[in-house]
Amino acid sequence: MGRTRQCRSPLQCRRTKYSAMRPAYVRPTHLIITVHGIRTFGQWQERLAKLIRSAEPTARVCNYHYGYFSIIAFMIPFLRWIVTRRFRHALIAEASNANWDRIDIVAHSFGTHLVAWAIHEMNVDTRPRIHTVILAGSVLKPWFPWSDLIGKGVYRLVNDCGTKDGILILNQLFVLFSGMAGRIGFNGMTNEQFRNRFFAFGHSGYFVKKYTLDDSFMKESWIPLLCGTASA
Repeated sequence: MGRTRQCRSPLQCRRTKYSAMRPAYVRPTHLIITVHGIRTFGQWQERLAKLIRSAEPTARVCNYHYGYFSIIAFMIPFLRWIVTRRFRHALIAEASNANWDRIDIVAHSFGTHLVAWAIHEMNVDTRPRIHTVILAGSVLKPWFPWSDLIGKGVYRLVNDCGTKDGILILNQLFVLFSGMAGRIGFNGMTNEQFRNRFFAFGHSGYFVKKYTLDDSFMKESWIPLLCGTASA
């Protein structure tokens, strides 16, 4: 049976080790980081990690947790900046922890804010080389400057949108410097490295179907991007 290694919070990491009955331990070369949204502790992250381990047992999966973030806190730009800064430090530390062949990031809701602005605020010369960024239910503005990142540290962006995401309409109306790119998509010239994808569900439709936890979307839409060579 494989064992898992756990690192300290808030970046909880898992990787598979091989027992004596299997070949010698293989050093992970693929790092995948997940980031949850507000008003949740990100239960979907462990479910996605399990899917990744089934598809690519040697991948290292790190689930970033920043704790329960209230709506009131989310509405205060300075508090968002603090959490983003902490994530940026955690990302740099983990990306520098090994000579990774590939780094991918998956983020939902407020997690998309942390990921996008953390990467954007890094110096282009020291920015980790990130292969794929998958965003779901993004709270970013549609005009977020991805052109500053694509080809300059980030190879591919996949922005998954819920066309019935009513939460993002409220976010657009009431939260300063925030938007609903997770409903209407990002502006710009789309191609194989910059893609908006649209699905007929709400803010949690990526993880829930008919009020029941469901992993089918993650398995069908994310695993091929993270653990294979599929195009968006």
